[in-house]
Amino acid sequence: MKTITCQSFLEDTFSGILSKGTKPGTSFMHVNAIDLDDPSTPNADLQYKILTQLPSQPSENMFQIDSRTGAISLSAEGSSLLDSSQASSYKLAVQVKDLGNQSLGYRTLANVEIAVVESTWITPSPVLLQEHLNVTYPKIITKVSWNSREVRYYLKENFPQGLFSIDLEGNIYVTQEVDRESQAEYELQIFAENKDGMLYDNPLQLLVTVMDENDNGPVFSQEIYRVELEENTAKGLSSTCTVLIDVVDVTDSPPVFSQTKYGPFSLPEDMEVGTLITTITATDEDKEMKFKFTQFSVESGNEDETFKILSNPQNGTATIWLDKELDYETVQEYILIVSARNDEEVVGKEQDASSTATVHVLVKDVNEAPVLTQRRYEVTIPESVELRTVLLTVQATDPDIYTPSLSYSLRNDTMNWLSIDEHSGEVRVMRALDRERVQDVYTVQVIAQDRGSPSVLVTGEIAIHILDVNDNSPFLAGDYSKSYLCTPQREKQSITISAFDSDAAGNSIPLSFALADNPMLQRNWRINVINDTHAQLSMGISWLEPKVYPVTIILKDSGTPSKAQHIQLSDLAFAFVKTSVTSAEKVHDNLLVYHGRRVHARGWKDGRKTYSDFCCEHYRWYLGNYRILCAHNHCSFDPSGS
Repeated sequence: MKTITCQSFLEDTFSGILSKGTKPGTSFMHVNAIDLDDPSTPNADLQYKILTQLPSQPSENMFQIDSRTGAISLSAEGSSLLDSSQASSYKLAVQVKDLGNQSLGYRTLANVEIAVVESTWITPSPVLLQEHLNVTYPKIITKVSWNSREVRYYLKENFPQGLFSIDLEGNIYVTQEVDRESQAEYELQIFAENKDGMLYDNPLQLLVTVMDENDNGPVFSQEIYRVELEENTAKGLSSTCTVLIDVVDVTDSPPVFSQTKYGPFSLPEDMEVGTLITTITATDEDKEMKFKFTQFSVESGNEDETFKILSNPQNGTATIWLDKELDYETVQEYILIVSARNDEEVVGKEQDASSTATVHVLVKDVNEAPVLTQRRYEVTIPESVELRTVLLTVQATDPDIYTPSLSYSLRNDTMNWLSIDEHSGEVRVMRALDRERVQDVYTVQVIAQDRGSPSVLVTGEIAIHILDVNDNSPFLAGDYSKSYLCTPQREKQSITISAFDSDAAGNSIPLSFALADNPMLQRNWRINVINDTHAQLSMGISWLEPKVYPVTIILKDSGTPSKAQHIQLSDLAFAFVKTSVTSAEKVHDNLLVYHGRRVHARGWKDGRKTYSDFCCEHYRWYLGNYRILCAHNHCSFDPSGS
């Protein structure tokens, strides 16, 4: 089994820094793989290949990889198109395969994250170096930097071997005292190369000027001077005195940092503003306290004012604080050049590299939540919309540099009307909508979630305004099975009918009530509208034979086109009204013959066996057997005459 590894990185992920100005074909990082097979066999013959590049702009072929060594470099096209304003980072998927060029073999993938940064390969300012400086050597005089994790520096030019040196961090040293009288200037060439010995860019030129000091006494032009005096020359007069000289302190020692490099400090991009980053210290060898006061300032690297520096002049320290929010996607690294200067002007000496220090800050990526293009999406559609219609497309962006695909989902879709494509964010209608069930607006939550570890998500709302369609017919509301009318017709007797339509006002009320187009029906009955939803049914003539009458009513709404329904009322009972039983023939105590029909009394109690209360209010029609019962279930009527 093969795994792509790197001494400083875990989980098969390699990180590299690509500085603008890197020459095409010059590798700036490597990926390495190990194979436990016998290295002398093809089983361990590894080859590297770039499979994908994200983003693919401005070209899909920004990078190339040495198939044998795993060295990654810019292609010629990538070198000409590299622009951090278009892409500040790239992610590559790199494959390593054994068995060399054969098609078979085991394959393993690794991720490569590349941050594109501005070039820091800048010619340093000329250095003024005091001759015969009494300090501890080697002494830093300046610093250069090439932004890469794979860089080696070296010096060339006209100086005695070992007089100047440069370390792995780019610090340039003088290793011993210099003498202006021996050589007044040195021109150094500074080179930055990769692991393969290839130069990243053209060398920098550094001019070192040696400053003179009064280290040589006067010398007579000749050892013996001969003077001839004539005799009798007058003798000169002389006198003596004592001279006292007080030596007073002046600002002749510039502040020197206790260390020239601080950091790197690794800060997560969500670090709270106001956090202390570090404290830096500079010392001053002057004796007078007023000459030791030191002010600190950031000379470069803080152009966006992300950091602030607070000086404590009395004790020669300064604190550096985070003053603005960090953003890994904008800047991944800060190199702050900090200087220390006395309040008083330094006499006889110039500020040199020992009065500057570098503060290195690295910004760590934090998995940030995706951002929806809208927190609330609104769409208006008719409830008759076709199934699988795309209502809208939800879109979100991930502020992180490496943007794995986002996934979308819905929440609170209680009606199960909708679906969302996990990858594209398209929201579709999957089941028939019904405005009447949700009252105009249906609201669901949409979720956009990244695939980071841990995963983070953002939620928004989708508000669907459902336009009413006339898809419901009006219907009768209420139970009319026990409603009845008396015959002959009594004054103002009627049955109030209530109707309802589930659609919105424009497609429902006012409702219209009408009798079916049947001459007999329209002769026998009348229907009068009371308001938008109620009407009264009454007899159209004064007398109808007592029986069940099916009455067909047409209910119609106000929609365009309208919907109508034919409803048959067949539960209305009618009884012939008589105020006494004088026209009834009494057969025996429990039987009357009433208009040729027998009316039975059953279970009447004493005192209630008279028929004087015979009136229609006590009767109900039962549909199954056409039997009239009085309200107290005392009497029955069998229309068959049995």
